[in-house]
Amino acid sequence: MQSFHEALFLFRRLGFWALIGFAAIFLIGPALALISVLFSFALVVFSTLVPLALIGFVVWLPIQAVRRKRIVTWEGVRGTGRAFCRTAVVAPVRTGVRLGHGAMHCGRQVRTKCQATAYLVRGILVEMICGALVGGLLGAIAGTQYERLALPISLGAGIGAILGLLVAASRLRSVQQSLVDQAPEEPAW
Repeated sequence: MQSFHEALFLFRRLGFWALIGFAAIFLIGPALALISVLFSFALVVFSTLVPLALIGFVVWLPIQAVRRKRIVTWEGVRGTGRAFCRTAVVAPVRTGVRLGHGAMHCGRQVRTKCQATAYLVRGILVEMICGALVGGLLGAIAGTQYERLALPISLGAGIGAILGLLVAASRLRSVQQSLVDQAPEEPAW
């Protein structure tokens, strides 16, 4: 009875992954469009702001010199440039790197789970196909006594596929344990 519940759980999970695959196929176009719009918007903003910031810097430098009533040193200009670079460049780049690492870690986890699911599905399908072939051959042997050969072959293949599914379900626990043993360890970040 336990293997039946495990097989039912596996088919439920397969249905879930099929739904995700279906959604990914239909939503990849809008997602790529949204990413391209955001990228082009960021490019337009950056290409507009950088020249304006340079012009503003050229105007700001003499104003600061007049306001302080002393000569602005290059160290002060460099300090202001560093502060601007920290807030305008380094912080977004650091955030992007952190997001990239998080996405890569999430992708590794999804890949590991997809590999495990594919391994389970492959094991079940191999058992079902082998059972169907053996059942079909036995049906053909038994069907040589009848005029219609198609009915015993199809019945034998169906019964063999069901028996193959039962064999795969009984082996499901050993397959899951071997997957746990083979799973790579996650790197510590």
